[in-house]
Amino acid sequence: MRVATLNVVLGFVLTGFISCEKNENSPPPSSEIEIGIGEEKTMKVIDGEIADIKVKFTSVQEGRCPREECSTCYGGYVYAYFNFQLSNSKTDTLKLHRIGCIPAGGLKFGDPNMDTKMIGALTIGLSNITEYTKSTSSARYTAQLMISKK
Repeated sequence: MRVATLNVVLGFVLTGFISCEKNENSPPPSSEIEIGIGEEKTMKVIDGEIADIKVKFTSVQEGRCPREECSTCYGGYVYAYFNFQLSNSKTDTLKLHRIGCIPAGGLKFGDPNMDTKMIGALTIGLSNITEYTKSTSSARYTAQLMISKK
């Protein structure tokens, strides 16, 4: 009886150690922001920590094929430009891109299709941007950014 009890206890302890093991391949915790072209937003918290970041989505350079032509077109890229200001420091301009003709939806850190850049200790990635169609107006672009601290 004592051996069976010891095996059960040992099994729970080992399961606890295995389940608490950190996965080195998992993406870092991140905060997401959705922002329209011409809009400026301030983020106060990133990954649960106090931050003071101003983000402005300034412009778009469209080079993707319209969704209606993806089957006959290479795809191309869209370039999105953002101004970032961290805690009243100088403003940095970021140019992030996303390839066209990949399924719509948000990308996550670690996805090879996600363009990321660094500003200080922050990693910024373009998760998603308005899909390009023949009727898309540049005044209606919206981007989703993921921001993570190292």
